[in-house]
Amino acid sequence: MRFIIICYVLIFSLFQIKSLTAQIRLEPLTQNEQLIENSLNRSKNNSVCSTLRLNLPFFDDFSIQTSLFPNCDKWQDHHVFVNQTMAYAPPSIGVASFDGLNADGRPYDITSDPNTPLSADTLTSQEIDLSGKDSSDRIVLSFFLQQQGLADRPESNDSFIVEFKNNLGNWILIKRYAGVSNLLSSLLIPEFRQEFISIHESEFLHNSFQFRFRNKASVSGNNDHWHLDYVYLDQNRSDTVAPVYYNDITFTQVPVNALKKYTAVPWNHFSSTMWNDSLLMQTYNHSSQSGAFDRTYYIYDSAQLTNPILQVSTPSFNYTPSPNVRDDYDTILTNAFGPFIPTARTALISIYEINNPNSFQNNPIFFKNDTVTKYTILDNYFAYDDGIPEMRAILQGVGTQIAVEFQSTIQDSLRGIYFHLPYYINRDAEQDFINVKVWLDSLGNEVFTKDIYRLRYVGGLGGMHYVELTDFDGNATPIGLNAGQKFFVGWQQASTYPVPVGVDRNNDRDDKTFIKVGGNAWVNTEIDCALMIRPLVSNLPNPVIIGTEVNESINQIQIFPNPSFGQLFFQLNDLQLLNQKIRIELFDVLGQLQIEAPFAESLDISNLASGIYFLTMSDQKGKLFTKKIIKR
Repeated sequence: MRFIIICYVLIFSLFQIKSLTAQIRLEPLTQNEQLIENSLNRSKNNSVCSTLRLNLPFFDDFSIQTSLFPNCDKWQDHHVFVNQTMAYAPPSIGVASFDGLNADGRPYDITSDPNTPLSADTLTSQEIDLSGKDSSDRIVLSFFLQQQGLADRPESNDSFIVEFKNNLGNWILIKRYAGVSNLLSSLLIPEFRQEFISIHESEFLHNSFQFRFRNKASVSGNNDHWHLDYVYLDQNRSDTVAPVYYNDITFTQVPVNALKKYTAVPWNHFSSTMWNDSLLMQTYNHSSQSGAFDRTYYIYDSAQLTNPILQVSTPSFNYTPSPNVRDDYDTILTNAFGPFIPTARTALISIYEINNPNSFQNNPIFFKNDTVTKYTILDNYFAYDDGIPEMRAILQGVGTQIAVEFQSTIQDSLRGIYFHLPYYINRDAEQDFINVKVWLDSLGNEVFTKDIYRLRYVGGLGGMHYVELTDFDGNATPIGLNAGQKFFVGWQQASTYPVPVGVDRNNDRDDKTFIKVGGNAWVNTEIDCALMIRPLVSNLPNPVIIGTEVNESINQIQIFPNPSFGQLFFQLNDLQLLNQKIRIELFDVLGQLQIEAPFAESLDISNLASGIYFLTMSDQKGKLFTKKIIKR
């Protein structure tokens, strides 16, 4: 087995940062806030998908991130967490992560012994018709598997299990993988490895065959992570150790941040100097063929989707055949950005696209990972994090302080601070206290403190608790900021039990993060991540929510790629919608109907002029939703 050496892994060993920074500790999260929805969504997410019978081939690389759960057109349950941040160097963008949490993001049993692995997450395929097959059809299941990734390491007594359902309806253990050896250095992260399992026994070659993955872990929290990717079941395959190829070129990471330092800024603070002029595209060729392909990077203003602010087409790239070093494209964007002056809350939409990868990538099952999207919020707050907490930060010792530096672009007022409070195991962090603090110009000039304050848990995707700056009587006390002025927000540990704050490991802002222990001087934390703490300025707290629709039906239907050059693909997460006789209508910006058709897996829009359209899906009861579509 090969391993990757990276400095990040030090964090997961509950390491104590050198010198005075030993007073901050970063730990794996004990709850996954991405899965903590409101009570309505929780009841829905716990439901099992409707049963569907599929034919070969079966493929899922979890690359389309429109839900936190597996797609119901392929899977029957919603236990695992589908994400693009928890794994390290996956074979394609997006993975399914197994841990010790249930579908609500809460521990299966918070009182269980953390040293005793118990059954945790399950991922069960839909039924697959293998009737009439025999050993000569050479049916093989393959998948990529990684222990730990950027999350918690499964120990040697933890396990990952593969099971098949036979013709009697019984689940048969096929293979079990052990966790990481206790002798392995914490400086190492196991790489993804590809596994192959031949299906030739007659008891599995029936019309309702299923396979499933399970993990055994500490079920008292967000522990013992396994990451699954690139699940492929088909006939006429080999299960030998010889190289196995797929006619697929894929992205392996989300687009770079549109802004150089921030992941979010207030819209009226935006400056053209904030653009990120560094571009990094990472792709991987799973084919045995070499050749050339193009990549394009776009940035759009969500309030104006006709013309991109940025469009960078990379030079035709000669990729190497698999197994290859990842084909990185790294460059500096000089004078590439078009004019952009936001006049209201909006978002920047960053898109990576793979174009013309020779002629070998002609199988639609591999198209989805050719387009990847990221949003950058322009609202009323600053942020360095991406809203997805992989870990939590804990200050060691009463009186220890931590601060994050920001800079106001214009004259404004600091009105409050957002904190992301992750959940503890066996401890309600809402019982414990911090002192919320603000400094101006330098960390020697403290101008605000709200002492003995309790943070609160907030549901939703990386939910943020808002702390308004007020005096003792509760009156608002905003702090004036001058154009170009530095300011710092943070907290001081005020109780014996430490209060955790979420940490994003995919963005490194250690140069803006400082810690102070007792009477010692402030020093840099050197923790290679971004704390989930965000200052709010100007307006009252009412952050815009990007990518969330009011109508829940939108979460059950995926549309990709968008923007599109001519073909739209649809994917149903709720198979019951198939029985509702869905109609598709596509309107132009003048409200004129351009296309009307019954629901199908795809829609050809290649004959339409480039521009903005509105796609409506309706059932017998009325409109399900309307979505904006960009035709290139």
